[in-house]
This record gives sequence, structure tokens and C-alpha cells, in this order.
Amino acid sequence: MTAFGVRAIVFPPGIETGFHYHDRQEELYLVHRGTIELGSATVRDKSSPRARSRASTVGRIGNRGDVDAVYVIVGGKDGYVGRDGQVPPGEEQRVRALHDLGS
Repeated sequence: MTAFGVRAIVFPPGIETGFHYHDRQEELYLVHRGTIELGSATVRDKSSPRARSRASTVGRIGNRGDVDAVYVIVGGKDGYVGRDGQVPPGEEQRVRALHDLGS
């Protein structure tokens, strides 16, 4: 795939990501089931199932619901740019700790 990237994610209740942003990639979030918080936006499967995130916007995703949220992220910028996610200052230690847990 050279034009865009697609990921499907199952996100358990009460979980949130750390903050991140992208160098160039914009993202479109499509919620299939449940509810996610995306920055200041609440994205629901029934009433508002999609949201867009600009590349340079620092944000995180959270599931405040009581069921798994299932959503798809479509990202790209003038074609697929690969994984260009970045961690903002202050989040590096948290990310290192998460990677250490997976070892």
C-alpha cells in the first residue's frame, strides 16, 4: 500500500494512549463500536463516528466507556509516509517504561 495506511484497533475500557503527534501524517478515525475520546472530541459509533486529526496536533486517545472500543485509523499525507509518530517532550520516560514491560 503506497497511498495511505490503515490500522484496526480494539481498545479496552479505561485505557488511554500517551500523547503523540506526527511529522506529516494526518489521520481519520472511524469508530465501529463504543466511544473514544480523541483530544477534546468524543467520537461515538452511533452519533458521530468519525474525527480527523491534523499531523502536528499533540493528542491522545482514551476509552472512558464500559465496553471495548473498536476503531479504524486511516492515515497519510500525499501518499503513505510510514510510521512518523513522535513523542512530545516529557513523555519519553513513560514510553521507555512501556517498551521495557513488553521485553
